[in-house]
Amino acid sequence: MAVSSVAKTSIESIEAPVRFFQKNGTYSVASSTTAAELIDDIGCWLESARGITQVIIMGLENEGGDIEVNPKIVARSLYGVLALLEIVDGGVYALASRQKQLSMLKGKSVGAI
Repeated sequence: MAVSSVAKTSIESIEAPVRFFQKNGTYSVASSTTAAELIDDIGCWLESARGITQVIIMGLENEGGDIEVNPKIVARSLYGVLALLEIVDGGVYALASRQKQLSMLKGKSVGAI
């Protein structure tokens, strides 16, 4: 059996999706998601959290702005940032979990050769 066949079999044997976020519903990373795709998603979520935070900062710096006179907007925005950071945290956990599974499977497969 060629090493590439063993590696392919090991990667395909990770079938269970990894749960990464839960509010009212539970969200999972599909087993077909690659590490590169997950890293890209994590970057997008962080960029979104950063953008919302920058808008809040700029809005609070301007006296008499919409944000200053409507604190509920700030609260909703910060709740959104918190949710995005929880998603990022779960995404990082899912990525680490997936890499650990792959590492363990590769170790077992290589030892069997």
